[in-house]
Amino acid sequence: ALGIDIVITDHHECREELPAAAAVVNPHRPDCSYPFPDLAGAGVVFKLLCACEIAEARERGEAVIAAVRRVCLEYADLVAIGTVADVMPLKDENRLLVLMGIRLISETKRPGLAALIEASSGARGGSGQARKRKITSNYIGYGIAPRLNAAGRISDATTAVRLLLSDKDDEAATLARELCEINTQRQIEENRIAEQAYRKIEREFDFSRDKVIVLEDDGWQQGIIGIVSSRITERYGLPSVLISFDGSTRGYSSGDDAGKGSGRSVKGMNLVEALKYCEDLLIKYGGHELAAGLTIERAKVPGFRRRINEYAAENLSEEDLAVRLEADCVLSLPDLTLGLASELYHLEPYGVGNPVPTFIVYDVQIARIMHISSGRHTKLLVSDGDTSL
Repeated sequence: ALGIDIVITDHHECREELPAAAAVVNPHRPDCSYPFPDLAGAGVVFKLLCACEIAEARERGEAVIAAVRRVCLEYADLVAIGTVADVMPLKDENRLLVLMGIRLISETKRPGLAALIEASSGARGGSGQARKRKITSNYIGYGIAPRLNAAGRISDATTAVRLLLSDKDDEAATLARELCEINTQRQIEENRIAEQAYRKIEREFDFSRDKVIVLEDDGWQQGIIGIVSSRITERYGLPSVLISFDGSTRGYSSGDDAGKGSGRSVKGMNLVEALKYCEDLLIKYGGHELAAGLTIERAKVPGFRRRINEYAAENLSEEDLAVRLEADCVLSLPDLTLGLASELYHLEPYGVGNPVPTFIVYDVQIARIMHISSGRHTKLLVSDGDTSL
C-alpha cells in the first residue's frame, strides 16, 4: 500500500496462488527448478544473500566462487543453527551447510553465540575455565536451538536477536543467562501442558474410531503447543493437532473466537494435504508434510475434528501407524569400543535423513541399572558373560 517492493522468502509448501510480491523465493514453488527443495528458511535466505553477493561480484569482475565463500564465512554458522532447529533433512546441500556452520561455531567470533554455548554447557574444568564444548548437530538441536527458540515461544523473540547481534561480552553473557532462564520456564510450561493433554486424551479420545488426536484449550500458550504436539505424536504414534484459544477470550468464550493450532503427523499422512481437505473450516493454514499450523474459529473445531479424521481414515493404513524400531546392523559387545565411537563422528552431522547409527546386541543380561541426572536418564551395565559395557 505504501509502494514498497516486497520480497518474500519461505520454505513451506506453496498454495496454488502465490502472493503478489516483487519476488517469492521458495524452492517449493511449482515452477521452481532448483534441485534441492529441502532448505530451511535460513537456507533460503542464505541463497538470496549469495545471489546478491554474486551480482555485485560480477559487476566488479570478481570470481563467483569468491562471493559465495564470503557469504559462507559470514553466515554458515547461523544457517546451520536454523537448519538443525527447523529439523530439516541433513543431506545434500543442508549437510554441507551444517558441516561448514559447525566449524564456524566451534571457533565462533560472535560474542552472543560464545556466551550461549558457555551458559548452556555449564561445565567447567579444574581451573574454573569453561571446558571447550564439542559442537555437533545434536548439541545445536538440544543445546543452542531450544534457548534461542524459547524467547519467541513464551517471551520476546528480540532477546534472541539482541544476543546474536551483540558485540559486547558482558551484554552477551547477561542475555545468554536470560535465555537459559526463559528456556527453563518453557520446559516447565511444556510439561504442564503435556500432562493436561495426556489426561484429556486418556479421558476423551476414542482410539478404536479415530486416528488423529485433536485437542483444544483456553489456557495453553500458543508458542509451546507445537512441541507438545510432537511429544503426543511420538508417544501415541498418531497425528495430533493442538489448538489454543489463549488470548482470544476476555472472561467469556464465543463461537467466533479465533484459535491457533499446531500439528504434527506421521509418515503416510501429509498434514498440509489433510488441512487442505478441511480448508473450508479454517481461517488459514500452512506448513510441511509432517508439521503445520492453522487458525480456526472455536465453533468449527468439532467439524474440523470429524473432517480430518475422515481424511485420515481414507489415507492412513494400519501399517503406517505401526511402531517400528529400526537398526543399522547387529554387533557384539566387543565391537562396541571408543574407537568405533570416534569413527562414527566422521559421519556427522547427524539428523533427519542421516540419523545417528543404531545397533542391536543380542543375548546380553542387565547387570545393573543406575539413574543419572536426577532421574531424567538411565544408565545400564550389560554383560554377555565375557564382556561388560
